[in-house]
Amino acid sequence: MNDIVGQDLRSVAAGHSQACGSACLGYVYLPAVLVTSLAAVAAAPLGATLAHRWPALWLKRAFALLLAIVIADLALKLLQGASTIASRLRSGLLDPMECA
Repeated sequence: MNDIVGQDLRSVAAGHSQACGSACLGYVYLPAVLVTSLAAVAAAPLGATLAHRWPALWLKRAFALLLAIVIADLALKLLQGASTIASRLRSGLLDPMECA
């Protein structure tokens, strides 16, 4: 198991994107890591307070609502991307073999 995790971490760190430049460590975009980490640390006390004050049913419903919002956002982006690809295929700007 540890060998599999090590291989995954090595492949993430070894990857490289020309568009990313020096802001990346492999496939990891360091500014996003920094912002996400700071937001998580800043929001942890609020989450702990809510977890102790709110009833379990409210917490479950709030989490379900958050998941529904994330799913709807991802579905919308997926549909927009699919329509963009379809319009490019129809207009001849995209080779069908590039989509495979």
